[in-house]
Amino acid sequence: MRLHIADAKNLPNADSWLGGGASDPYVKVTDLATGREYAETKVVYNTMNPVWNQVFYIPIYDICKKLNFTVNDYNAFFKDVLLGSYTFDLKELIKVKADKTIEGKRIDKTVDLRHKGAAKGQLQFAAQFISFSSDFKETKKLDATSVSISHLYLIVTLQRQDGSFEIDNRLAVLFNFSTVDELVRSFHSTVASDDKLKKLDKSIILSVYISSFLKILLWKHRSEWLTFHAKTETCISESVNDVEVEERLYAAVNSYVIKRYSITKWESDEHKRICGVAVETKTETKTETKAKTTIITHRTITIHVIRRIISYQSESGSYKLDTHLAGSLGFESTEVAQKALQTHFSSYSKVAKLDVHIYSTAILLWYFRYTMVDHRDKWAIAYKKSSAWLSAQINNKEVEEELLEAARIFVVKRYEVDEEILEKDKSFKATLKITNETVSEEVKKQIEIDEEEEAVVADVISETVVGVVRIKIDRAKDLSTGGFFQTNDPYVRILDASSKEIARTKAVAKTTNPVWEEVHYVSVHGEKDKITLEILDENLFVDDSPLGYYVLHLCELINGKRLDKWEKVTRPNGKGTKGEIHIEAQFYSTKLAIDERFVFSKDNVDVNHLYTLISWRLSVGAFEATDSLARYFNFKSQQELIEAFKTHVAQNKQLLSLDLSVWSTVLTITYIKLLHWKFRDEWALIINNSEQWVSSQVYDVEVEDHLYECARTFVIKRFNITLTKEQETSLQISGNYNDTDLKELV
Repeated sequence: MRLHIADAKNLPNADSWLGGGASDPYVKVTDLATGREYAETKVVYNTMNPVWNQVFYIPIYDICKKLNFTVNDYNAFFKDVLLGSYTFDLKELIKVKADKTIEGKRIDKTVDLRHKGAAKGQLQFAAQFISFSSDFKETKKLDATSVSISHLYLIVTLQRQDGSFEIDNRLAVLFNFSTVDELVRSFHSTVASDDKLKKLDKSIILSVYISSFLKILLWKHRSEWLTFHAKTETCISESVNDVEVEERLYAAVNSYVIKRYSITKWESDEHKRICGVAVETKTETKTETKAKTTIITHRTITIHVIRRIISYQSESGSYKLDTHLAGSLGFESTEVAQKALQTHFSSYSKVAKLDVHIYSTAILLWYFRYTMVDHRDKWAIAYKKSSAWLSAQINNKEVEEELLEAARIFVVKRYEVDEEILEKDKSFKATLKITNETVSEEVKKQIEIDEEEEAVVADVISETVVGVVRIKIDRAKDLSTGGFFQTNDPYVRILDASSKEIARTKAVAKTTNPVWEEVHYVSVHGEKDKITLEILDENLFVDDSPLGYYVLHLCELINGKRLDKWEKVTRPNGKGTKGEIHIEAQFYSTKLAIDERFVFSKDNVDVNHLYTLISWRLSVGAFEATDSLARYFNFKSQQELIEAFKTHVAQNKQLLSLDLSVWSTVLTITYIKLLHWKFRDEWALIINNSEQWVSSQVYDVEVEDHLYECARTFVIKRFNITLTKEQETSLQISGNYNDTDLKELV
């Protein structure tokens, strides 16, 4: 899946308690069931409307997976704060057709983020399913002209969670070798005199080769691979754990790949520098080619450079000005760097005669904050250590303030610091004023609440349904007004534990005391589940206005309690209440022990069987084809059920081209209507919602009608049903059917 995380809007300000700055949001994408991390965006600092525009590739092994999108506020020295979350079902993106083929599509979504039951801004992303098997074809011999983005799909599919890559021979083919072992032996022959490189694990060597392949041969597609490549670089650095060895490793592999592919043309000077190639510099009389010292700014900083600079920090926290540090800061030599620093600081009276290593450490503090502004999580600890060392050396507040201001000005001038960077730095500046001792008890309590809430969200990950809550949305009174008018057109959205909309009531016109009297059902996965009732004012030409919400925690219901009472409605901003809502709610377990010999019929099904069926309904209204569903049709497996229905539709090409989930949903709708007719007051709204979903998936009305006709005749024949007049009217069927009639209908 290609996932483009675009931006977010109207996020909460999690840093308001810091006394300055806005939130520093980032997005994390994880597997809802296992917690495995698939993607994490950069942090965008000091904003409630972040723009990320980052692309991630997520291998899909199971289309039944659900992904959890969480937007968090990054804090350098405190626990990150959850701002809101959204659950994405891969079935929205990937469909299995009745003929067992898989079809993917591209979807663009703007979704509401939710936290503690309330809406917390919107997240915009796009997702596209890419079939690897159809897009990638192995080539016997690759050259620079035949490398394409399809090879990128192979690479990302074989990336491990830690950023390294599977030892897979298909990756060796990218370098025109048959096996990874053959590739590694070739590498060893090129670094025969470097024992440290030869001792490296082959998974690290392979990862560096893939890194070079991306940078050298797929540079024009870098927006597609930058995010997962950063993960690979981090893995390599942590595994090698020696900056000099790491640099020799990259240099050797880059040189090898360039030679192997006969690379002579480059996209730009930046491309050449990234790949370690010398750049031509022109003078009035001649053109020279040399690896000149480069001043690295926030636009050209990389994870590799950040790790290299941090590695120069001493145990005490200082940064000694030597050849390595001088080169990293863009100076030709230690002498040139020392002269530049002394010249600059000599104009400040209080700090003119300080040691040059104090100057270099002070400069590094601002270099971190400004040049590495987008990578705060990588250097925050190093910053704190150097800051403490500097304070101990100076031991004078006025001198320290002048030193830091002089260092700040030096960094601003030399490293192209603009207003955008200064704006991003505001939230970090506010963070520095806060220590554990200065955090108020109110703030500490709020952090604890956030941690508890996050733990609850993490626990609600079971895919197994344990029951269903029957909830009657009865009425409300004294609601807020939603806009310019003194009355509303209120309705209720019902959201499950993952903040998915399950259903919504009708809108009641022009009142702050609406009466709905509607029954709905919500599937339950555990006692930590919750249901959010969000009350909104329906508007015709603008977005609906939130009036408030109520969160129903299900632990008491699961333990046998029945709810029938008025509850206060929390205001949309979470502060205070306005109005009340009357609800009735009861939990029904769907863990029915059905004997293998039990045969379902119209005479022995009861309301508990209906509740179990309803609990399997997805938030969009669909029902999946499962072995459990097949059991209700007296089949042993979903495969038997689908094969039987496939035979029944007589190889109709239009019906066979439909989604498998469309088939199973129509069959379930028909089953409920025919076998649970006497409970129709319970299922009427549920079925209406599911029918709307089917209509949204089948774009041809005649095909949809034909599918329903086939499902009706299939169920009628399967369970030997004779319809009542009322059923005939409801199902839009007239007359009684014998076997011949049924065949003619099909």
